[in-house]
Amino acid sequence: VELDISMNPGIHIHPEGLSGLEDLLTYLSLEDNGLPSLSVNLSYFSNLRTLDLSENRLTELLITSKSLPLETMDLRNNSFTALQETSLKMLNGTLRTLLLSGNPFDCCQSAWVGRLAWVNIVDKWSVLCHYPTGHPQTHLFNAQPSLCKEVTQDWTVWSLLLLILMIVALCAIVVSLGCCMARRQKVNGIFLHHVKA
Repeated sequence: VELDISMNPGIHIHPEGLSGLEDLLTYLSLEDNGLPSLSVNLSYFSNLRTLDLSENRLTELLITSKSLPLETMDLRNNSFTALQETSLKMLNGTLRTLLLSGNPFDCCQSAWVGRLAWVNIVDKWSVLCHYPTGHPQTHLFNAQPSLCKEVTQDWTVWSLLLLILMIVALCAIVVSLGCCMARRQKVNGIFLHHVKA
């Protein structure tokens, strides 16, 4: 059985909305629905071979069972910054084709990419990722973890310098206040001395 529920913006699929199809469904398309999350547990679909989740707003894909025989998955144009390694591990051995472009992947959270060695990523060289700061976007499969460490180290150095600057400024304020208080007491003492005389 093939089911195409694509291009229905705002649709809400009840967690049990596809019940009764667990053993029958081989193809499911939820393309271009603007889904922020997937409420249906895909792990129950024992014959699902093709899944199209492109053009939504998904940030995670949870697969909790190895019984899902998924071979082709389209995740293009969603909001993924990373894919869960546990979900990819569940698909190990069945997933053959994957599409990923158009997601805001984080280069510093790309360890999961190693789980895709056996998968044909059709749009591999269109899949980009970004570093938190300072470095240009790059291909996800060329991400350099060493650049992530630099960002962390730079942030640590700048934080330390800012802390030192704040301490110096605070010390300067305390010294200035002390000097002003001492002058005020000296002026008051002179004034009182002249008033008594």
